[in-house]
Amino acid sequence: MRYEVEKANDNIAQGAEPQPGSIEAIDPFSAPVPGQSLTVEPGSQKYEKPAEYSDPDEAVMWMIGRLEDDAELKEAQLSQIASGIPIEYIVNTISFVGFSEGFWTPDVAELIKPPLAMYFMIQAMSEDIPMVVFNPRESKMGKLSPEEIANSMSLLNPDGYEALQEGVKRMDSEQEQLSGSFLGPVEDAVIEGEELPTEKLETAELETELPDEGGML
Repeated sequence: MRYEVEKANDNIAQGAEPQPGSIEAIDPFSAPVPGQSLTVEPGSQKYEKPAEYSDPDEAVMWMIGRLEDDAELKEAQLSQIASGIPIEYIVNTISFVGFSEGFWTPDVAELIKPPLAMYFMIQAMSEDIPMVVFNPRESKMGKLSPEEIANSMSLLNPDGYEALQEGVKRMDSEQEQLSGSFLGPVEDAVIEGEELPTEKLETAELETELPDEGGML
């Protein structure tokens, strides 16, 4: 199935602003250049300074208190759980962002994951929210079903989703036209017959009689 970029990006070609969060809204020049980290002054990043919380218990209580005080933030986290995002993924994101913002060290970031996961599980159970606890295993990583791809595309890239739907309809109409032609649908012919023997055929050695020396000229 071919994705028609021109049709999906008609609004951008006409000078309209891309939809926030879509692929078209990503700035290709916003990525860091190679070697950029070597030009930054040492100690200027937040994670290079002493962390605010060195005790895992204090870090957990601060994070839970922040969620309880901010109703919108807590509702956003529960909405993600209800949408099927694994709790392990949410906890990993919180621990990494907290480290990058200088709230805790990498070892504390790993230690606070289990209690934060238990907190989200208790909140989901109290609200009767179906939850997914663990991330998909490696065998399923990167393998999305067509339904999941279509749902994500309809939310994040509606223009591309619309172009994809039109392409599917066009292919279906072409398939109907081919099936209604005078040739009709082509089906694979199945030849029914006896199975060939799998045993090896025994070949008899042919004995050739050589003429006597007396019979030769």
